[in-house]
Amino acid sequence: MQDESRRQLGYCIDQLAQATVARLRAIAEPLLTVLGERATSEASADRRRRLAAIVTRVDQAWKDVVADFDEAYRQRAAVAAGLRGDGRDDDEPSLDELTLVDDDQVEWELAFAGAVMRMKAGGGEALAEAGQRVSSLRGGDADGEADPAGLDVLGKAIQVAIERNFSDTADRRALLVHFEPLFTAEVPAIYSQLNELLAARGVNPALRARTPQRRSGDVAAGAMAAAGLVGADVAAGDFLGMLQRMVGGGAPQAQGGAPGPGGWAGAGGSGAPPGPQAPLLGGGAQAAGMPMAMVPVAMVEALNKLQQLDLSRLGGAEAGLAEAAGATSVSMAAGGNALRELRQQEFVKQLPPVDVATIDVVAMLFDFIFEDHLIPDSVKAIVGRLQIPLLKVAMADKTFFANREHPARLLLDTISQASIAAGKGLDHGHPVFERIKGAVNSVLTEFEQKPDIFETLLADLSALLAEQEQLALDLAERSRHVAEAQERDDLAETWTQRAFDLALQEAGREAVPAHIVDFLERHWTRVLKLAYLKGGAEGHPWALAVGTLNDLLWSVKGKDSTEERQKLIARLPEILRRVNAYLDHVQVDARHKAVFMSALGDIHIGMITSGRRKAGKLREVAVAKSGEPVPAPSLGSKPVVSPPSLASVASEDLPPDVVVTRSTQDDGLEVESIAIAGRVLSSRPVRASEIGNLERGDWVEFVREDGEHHRGRLSWVSPQRGILLFTNPHSSQAISITPEALALQMRRGLAQKLDASEALVDRALGRARMAVGE
Repeated sequence: MQDESRRQLGYCIDQLAQATVARLRAIAEPLLTVLGERATSEASADRRRRLAAIVTRVDQAWKDVVADFDEAYRQRAAVAAGLRGDGRDDDEPSLDELTLVDDDQVEWELAFAGAVMRMKAGGGEALAEAGQRVSSLRGGDADGEADPAGLDVLGKAIQVAIERNFSDTADRRALLVHFEPLFTAEVPAIYSQLNELLAARGVNPALRARTPQRRSGDVAAGAMAAAGLVGADVAAGDFLGMLQRMVGGGAPQAQGGAPGPGGWAGAGGSGAPPGPQAPLLGGGAQAAGMPMAMVPVAMVEALNKLQQLDLSRLGGAEAGLAEAAGATSVSMAAGGNALRELRQQEFVKQLPPVDVATIDVVAMLFDFIFEDHLIPDSVKAIVGRLQIPLLKVAMADKTFFANREHPARLLLDTISQASIAAGKGLDHGHPVFERIKGAVNSVLTEFEQKPDIFETLLADLSALLAEQEQLALDLAERSRHVAEAQERDDLAETWTQRAFDLALQEAGREAVPAHIVDFLERHWTRVLKLAYLKGGAEGHPWALAVGTLNDLLWSVKGKDSTEERQKLIARLPEILRRVNAYLDHVQVDARHKAVFMSALGDIHIGMITSGRRKAGKLREVAVAKSGEPVPAPSLGSKPVVSPPSLASVASEDLPPDVVVTRSTQDDGLEVESIAIAGRVLSSRPVRASEIGNLERGDWVEFVREDGEHHRGRLSWVSPQRGILLFTNPHSSQAISITPEALALQMRRGLAQKLDASEALVDRALGRARMAVGE
């Protein structure tokens, strides 16, 4: 890297650090205000106390947060720019330390990564322009490296600063929910200021005014030039190349002139399509640096009427406008694809081929949105109202297809994200639905006057997503505690039954009186379970309880030798003392215990005197429980396996039914636990593919016994049994399910993974590529 470029990069880092520090200082007061308002309005007393404590901490430590950001950013940016040797930050865990990161820290990392993504979306053109300038300083060979002036590096420094001053991850997440929208609103100004400073120092001063030359006859290249995309991301050329192939390999060529706007070239080289023309967009909506998109006047009139029809439908009054819009409104009024009808209109023939292809692609985009099963029908109807504004955007700015960070695309993606959780329950009156409806209404009314309307609405809906994320994290945390308690209880029962069966097997079932077994199965299993819950299978309480059971069973077996009888005499007082104490601990009824101890006494007397037990009160032990004769239990052939690896149920061995239990907590949280009926074991665990290769953050849709659909996001996986916990920010219900039960439910079609990892527009455009054979 040349010395001049190094100096420019150093200047860039210094100026960006100063600008960000100034903005961080400026938002301290509004941040305290919004946190204080939230603290006073919060219904939960615990949440009020937590937020009040955060307000106090922000007031005390924000200067330190700003200073720590300044230090962290300058260090990281210098390394990213190659101005300083690489070195691990003290705040970054080593590879060995990574294994010690807890679930709360992972949740915080994910939450902040999502916030950075939304900050990038809010940065818009200013952020992209700054990225191009920095790339030029680095010789344009920075692929795969961190941009020292980008939001990944800047955001990481903010994250580090917050972590240094807020140790509790729940406090960090609560702070982030309110900090993110305030800072995101400042991002465009920060980068606009940086661009002005760099341009003044001669770093790509004409970047936004550049109008690259186009090759005549190449529709894709012509469209890229019209959009200012020469030298842009290869993906842009790929997608616009698809447009070229859709129109048959090229646009009509002029005899001597350059192509007109959008790649059309008219006869005689005039560059203008026949018929009267008008700007596609109002001056307020025209993106800076982009050529004015011109289309037939009839098309502008039709699009504007359809846009008014969309607005009237949102308001519930569509009479008159539908008739005025013509036949195309029939499809729109039915909630269908109006662009298919628009494509048949006469004025479309006057458009350049690339614009005709653009209409086709946007129509396909909405076709696939309408078919997307992840999005509720109510939201599809609302999103359908954006057909005309988005067509205008795509025709005027071809980067819409290639740029994943395009604000209009991100707005659609954010609407999709916000609606996935609610599923079919998202409809009129739902807070999320009303926010989405309000955003669409704003696009329809303000799009032509405000070029930044998509960025503004994106920030608002991103704040909604952040609120949902906080709700989801809080619910997941509460649900996890319930699921962990249930898992411990299940494990305790499993270990208890196995230990009891193993003790009987080792003692010899036939050597132990049946009614002694009956009593112990009623009560000693409770002793074992409590011991497991107290310290697990490795704890001293468990070892002592199991040992006492083994000693007791040994004491009632026949004693053939004098040596064995003497050993019994020596050990019996301690055995009986422990048995008596344990029965008191589990609160066995005194009368029942007395009968049992009396029966034991008869057996032990017989053992000591003759080596054989005496008949007598054995039957009373079973009768004492209920007053009715109780048949001796059938011990059967229960498997004896040392470790309780409950996740080793093979799919082919799954029993036909599941057991569903529900528990409701004092705070209203309801946890639905789903497991396989019975305890069936086999040689191998459930394969990841049998449960859709699920990862944390993935969505699954469950069908309940009443036919109701419920969506849940995988929030936690038990490290012991692999139990999966699914939560939803719109519901107080959580689902805890074993991997065996989930595999069975998926095989039955009662659970389905929702592939929501790809953004909505990416999914739709991917299908569009497939539709044209890409």
